[in-house]
Amino acid sequence: MSMPTVDMHVHIGGCQIKKTGCFMSGPQKEKLHHELPPSLSLKLRLADWLGIVDAQIKKRLLRFIDETKEVDYAVILPMDGVYDGEGNLDKKRTSFYVPNDYVLALAGESSKLIPAASVNPFRRDAIEELERVAGAGARLIKWLPSSQNFDPADPKILPFYKKLAGLKIPLLSHTGYEHTVLSVYSSGNQAYGEPRRLKNALEAGVTVIMAHSGTSGGPQEPDYWEDFLEMARVWPNLYGDTAAFTHWTRVRILPKIIHHDWAFERLLHGSDATLQPSLDKLGALVSRDLIESLRQNPNAVEKDFKLKKALGFPEEVFTRAARLLRIN
Repeated sequence: MSMPTVDMHVHIGGCQIKKTGCFMSGPQKEKLHHELPPSLSLKLRLADWLGIVDAQIKKRLLRFIDETKEVDYAVILPMDGVYDGEGNLDKKRTSFYVPNDYVLALAGESSKLIPAASVNPFRRDAIEELERVAGAGARLIKWLPSSQNFDPADPKILPFYKKLAGLKIPLLSHTGYEHTVLSVYSSGNQAYGEPRRLKNALEAGVTVIMAHSGTSGGPQEPDYWEDFLEMARVWPNLYGDTAAFTHWTRVRILPKIIHHDWAFERLLHGSDATLQPSLDKLGALVSRDLIESLRQNPNAVEKDFKLKKALGFPEEVFTRAARLLRIN
């Protein structure tokens, strides 16, 4: 029996806190609008004015997943926020927030959806929330330390790691530089994306998935791809995902990834949708016919899958997450 294909890195967002619990800061919202195609940005601004933007974002994403026949399951990621010294959510310092319950409820709207959860380890009820979301069906914990303002190497997180290992839930933690979610703190927070800061989690027995596999992309940004590979040779419980590998920020490193003789054994497919692939940057790596066939396709989930297939990523990269996430 063949294993199902899984896109294990799909985002959803929103800003209607009274309807969905989601919110974005003003600067975060403007940044995202600036990065969207003008026509889509205009549609979302209109939907926001009409009070239906979260519903439209959800509808669009669910359509992408449903229409992508090559992907059997998609893992939807929430996003916890920044917490103050008392362990309470600090909304003023949180740029992007998607509550766990919103994503857990989405799983009931499509048989293709697998819910993740996001639990900042410095929230006052971190262990209790971890147990709650595990019991509610979350298959993965998602972190973005640079934007959530914590260091994964902080020894105070050790009890959280031990609980996570005991629950047998993998941890997907951002590595490399963060380009999308703003941090209200200094640029020094980018250091929280260094792969070696996840060593305590690995030693505690957590299955760690490094989002983006340590890659960054910007010409002046440190790249940790080699650090990821070095650590993966030591830790059998370490994996990396391919999120944003087809985006312009990381296209330049694709040749050394797709020609590596060992890395495929630890990679998992993730699109980072609804982030769009950068088609014009991929012309030297895939056929022009494929590029043109995808140009008018808005479906980021489908486009990313087809591009990675054409780039030569083997079948096990697309199916390996099913075993790690215990998807039957």
